[in-house]
Amino acid sequence: MNERTVPHPVSEPPQEIMPAAGRMRIVMTGVVACALCAVLMIASNFVLAKYSSNAGTALIRAKWELLTSQEHPVDILVLGDSSANQGIDTEYIIAASGMSALNVATTAATGAFNDLLMLERYIDRVGPPTCAVVGHAYDLWRRPLRYTLITRIPIDAEVLRQRMNALGYGFSSKLRLFLARHLRAYYENKSMKELLFYPWEARESAASEKLNERFAIHPSGFYADRAASPTGVAADTRRHLESMRAGPFVPAHENQQALRALVALADEHGFRLYIANSALYSGLYADEEFREYLGDVNDYIAD
Repeated sequence: MNERTVPHPVSEPPQEIMPAAGRMRIVMTGVVACALCAVLMIASNFVLAKYSSNAGTALIRAKWELLTSQEHPVDILVLGDSSANQGIDTEYIIAASGMSALNVATTAATGAFNDLLMLERYIDRVGPPTCAVVGHAYDLWRRPLRYTLITRIPIDAEVLRQRMNALGYGFSSKLRLFLARHLRAYYENKSMKELLFYPWEARESAASEKLNERFAIHPSGFYADRAASPTGVAADTRRHLESMRAGPFVPAHENQQALRALVALADEHGFRLYIANSALYSGLYADEEFREYLGDVNDYIAD
């Protein structure tokens, strides 16, 4: 007798029974989801405010602390971006001239707006310097502000908003500042990623340690690079030439307004103000198109 295989009856997989989605249930689900997002946002804002690994935040904090620790005005106050921070040697100026000098330059991300805020705070605390040197890379003037780092400036949020109003910064600028302040997990996603993947390495000094590794930091605020980077210079040259050829020079509104306010501040308090381009690589300056572009930048500053 041949055996016959009797097929097993096919059973249906278990079905999930979903309750009826009434209006109240939908509303409550939305409320819970929004509340959870708000809690996560507040928590991430707190964590990133304390444990950001962005070296720019540490630089801004260090330079503002240096500025507010002064008790007397100096002869030469240096402001500006990283090209001034690492390119204007106040230690040499002091030794060679016998004058007092202080370098509180920070980063291009905060533009001329931070220069203005620092100079105003300095004058309020100790009076005007004999002269102020604002040193920037030639391409800073067209760059928009990075509000992620603007939020790191140690000034009360309301005072910062009022200063932006006085300078004529529009709604979009204030909206970007608001979002950068309250959505840090999005705007500082690199730091957030590091905290999520390597939480055991989180510490308040992480960003400052990056600065100390790269720079020899002097008492007058000058940050000297510990090593040169020839390959970095070559890559930067290509990037600058490509960027320069992308379109004509058009200054960013925020920097334009801040520059006018800097000039007005110098006129009001009677000190000399120098706007200086940072040192340029000879290979970049050798390009004829670049020299024409740089001429447009210099004409703008002179006007």
